[in-house]
Amino acid sequence: MSSVERARIPVYFDRPLRPEWIDFTLDQFVREPDPAAQRRIVREYLAQEIRSPETLRKTLTQLLRYAGPLSTLPRETLCLAHQQMSELAPSARGSIRLRLLRASNPFLADCLATIQRLDELGVAGIEVAQMYDRLGAKYGTRGTIPRRVRAALETLAHFQLLEHRGRKWFVVDRAQFG
Repeated sequence: MSSVERARIPVYFDRPLRPEWIDFTLDQFVREPDPAAQRRIVREYLAQEIRSPETLRKTLTQLLRYAGPLSTLPRETLCLAHQQMSELAPSARGSIRLRLLRASNPFLADCLATIQRLDELGVAGIEVAQMYDRLGAKYGTRGTIPRRVRAALETLAHFQLLEHRGRKWFVVDRAQFG
């Protein structure tokens, strides 16, 4: 595969996500049958925290791709995840959220696999450059990859899987990577 072909692999992950945003989006997907209403409700919810119109737009689209009407996952899969999550406290939903993101976004799945491999190799703290190198080999060397890797790492920190200290990222919950 040439670098031009790799550059065309879509990433669709450019904003950090918070667990509660995923919960809210999934809840609206199950409760509200109209996709336009889902979009409006989730936009209003996010607007309370996200002030930049561009960031709001991109975050909204990203959430709707993973836990809403734009998802590549079957409706049944999303409804089952919602049912499972509704039986758990928000702090216990991490593995379900992660499963949804991993299944609906190959780039995030590749980030997780890269982190897991580096951790299994005994790397004490993952440097962002290590992620860029490995993911750039698959997705091509392009200027957007570093920002998207950082968004994925920040998302995983919000999920309490990683912790950022100094210039490195440390795995704090190995059980969820499986």
